[in-house]
Amino acid sequence: MTQVELAQRLGVSRTWVSRLEGGDGNPTVSQLFVLGTIFNVRPGKLVSTCSQALEDQGHFSQCCNKNK
Repeated sequence: MTQVELAQRLGVSRTWVSRLEGGDGNPTVSQLFVLGTIFNVRPGKLVSTCSQALEDQGHFSQCCNKNK
């Protein structure tokens, strides 16, 4: 599936999809459910996978530490 196709299904721009793929996007809960449907995974799996990836890259702890 191309970024354009995914963007059309989500009702967002291709640029938004690109930012999401790059870890800079913040999907809404509704968008997570649509993504889950498109890719046949539970929305919670998308969130936990993203959180783990961010943590592995050191981004999650940086984000959390900003709020302390």
